Amino acid sequence: MIPNLSALENHFGAAADSRASMGGYISSQTVRKIIEINPYMLGTMAGGAADCQFWHRNLGVKCRLHELANKRRISIAGSSKTLANILYSYRGMGLSIGTMIAGFDETGPGLYYVDSEGARLKGSRFSVGSGSLYAYGILDEGYKFNMSVEEAAELARRAIYHATFRDGASGGCVSVYYVGPDGWKKLSGDDVGELHYHYYPVQAAPVEQEMAEAPSAST
Repeated sequence: MIPNLSALENHFGAAADSRASMGGYISSQTVRKIIEINPYMLGTMAGGAADCQFWHRNLGVKCRLHELANKRRISIAGSSKTLANILYSYRGMGLSIGTMIAGFDETGPGLYYVDSEGARLKGSRFSVGSGSLYAYGILDEGYKFNMSVEEAAELARRAIYHATFRDGASGGCVSVYYVGPDGWKKLSGDDVGELHYHYYPVQAAPVEQEMAEAPSAST
């Protein structure tokens, strides 16, 4: 599994693959690893799919209850801290979660990494999962401050593709989301097989190329 996020100046881009594995077997190619917690907040999943989905749904309920009680949306910092506190209370009980909480609140964009040990980190870009090291290689090389939405989306898409190319537990489709002041929006969903030929187009053999360029013989 390899979700990853890359930060822009006033918004975030989120991207993830869609493959789930069971040991050495591929169990699904269509898992939604970017979870829509509410219209302004996204969570990513790496580790145990059931653990991530359950606790993200639980977080969504708590965020909604906070909004009803206080007449305002919970901050991204507050929601990530809520999740970290819950996971810390279950530490050592077998949960397997590596997630990122990204969203937009009254103070602007926020991005936090939270795991099943209760760790919580704030940052500008993260990559989590079995293919994260491969994705980091692309992110560190291509990231720059104040990227445009198109540049960040392409960087995230390329990072996910290269991770799926080298990691057997990653694959399927690459989903890219944008998170801004008006909430999140899905930008694209591309099959990694098609992206392979996009990044590495098939080159014709020299003989075939010469035959294609040669003028056809007149009869």
